[in-house]
Amino acid sequence: MPAAAQTFAHTETPVNHNAGDDWVPLSEIEGRYVARVLEHTGGNKQAAARILAVDRKTLDRMIKRHHIETHNIRGQRARLSGNS
Repeated sequence: MPAAAQTFAHTETPVNHNAGDDWVPLSEIEGRYVARVLEHTGGNKQAAARILAVDRKTLDRMIKRHHIETHNIRGQRARLSGNS
């Protein structure tokens, strides 16, 4: 193994444990991303499912789980309702 790789492998990335307030749950990031893809596709769920590489039914479950409002999405931003 090259010396540079050996050195890299033995160094640790510093972690700031006090920055807990800056972290959001992965599920929230997923919801935001799904909403953004739906916005990009103009509300076309089939196209959004293709971009997300999930089945259309899986996308429907994601929309429901994250309380994403999809009605009247064409020309508007997809909105997360509820706790977001």
